[in-house]
Amino acid sequence: MLVVLVLTAPDNVERRDTLRATWLRPRGGSPPPARHWFVLGGAALPSEQHSRLLAEQSRHGDLLILPHVTDAYTQLTEKVLAAFVWLGAHSRHQYVMKCDDDTFARLGPLLTELESAPRSRFYMGFFDGRARPRRTGKWAEPSWDICDLYLPYALGGGYILSGDLVSYLATAAPHLRRFNSEDVSVGAWLAPLAIERRHDPRFDTEWESRGCDNRHLVTHKHSVAQMTEMQRTLERRGVLCDKEKRIRGSYVYNASVPPSQCCKRVTDTSLP
Repeated sequence: MLVVLVLTAPDNVERRDTLRATWLRPRGGSPPPARHWFVLGGAALPSEQHSRLLAEQSRHGDLLILPHVTDAYTQLTEKVLAAFVWLGAHSRHQYVMKCDDDTFARLGPLLTELESAPRSRFYMGFFDGRARPRRTGKWAEPSWDICDLYLPYALGGGYILSGDLVSYLATAAPHLRRFNSEDVSVGAWLAPLAIERRHDPRFDTEWESRGCDNRHLVTHKHSVAQMTEMQRTLERRGVLCDKEKRIRGSYVYNASVPPSQCCKRVTDTSLP
């Protein structure tokens, strides 16, 4: 039903092993609830690094090494799109989740949520419609000239696409304009399409975590130790957090107003 694409870097072995041992691990001898791939760029890798990755692949069989993509932050969009193209040729799936190797997800509740979701034309995550393009720094988008704001997009710590949208992007790949931020790019590519964009505050997928909330389905920007502790807490108590905490507010995306007015944060705990 679900394929999980985890963007990672060649040297992030500890992070990959942590995800394999926590939320991606099959339970009780059952088949894994989702097929996962750790996505890496394989172009121009040093031979020693490439050899280590091949050894890791022989142990786990879950690395998607893209031979024509350089593994660099500036190539994240190319990396995601190349993974979509590969999936289109090698995988059958109803949904695809893209996340990072510092993301933790509760696959059981997430799959339950998807059971009642549309099977096509579906885009789910934590959306923003009022973000202004940056011209300097790590997230700079010097070539963004479509409008003065980014088009509404689901933030890249974790989002879900129905399989038909992944196939659409794979087919259209030669014609798609690449921007530096992969999540911004996906939002722009899908902007003209008649699809359901489902904003879900249970996706804690912004540039920093909003805290720990037992309602979260996907949460981002966590250390190896934090993800290990989340898994222990889930196994011991059946909840994500030993103690819930709020770092910053959340919001409901208001699609009835212009995107620049979409997203007003609330400081109380009514939203995850």
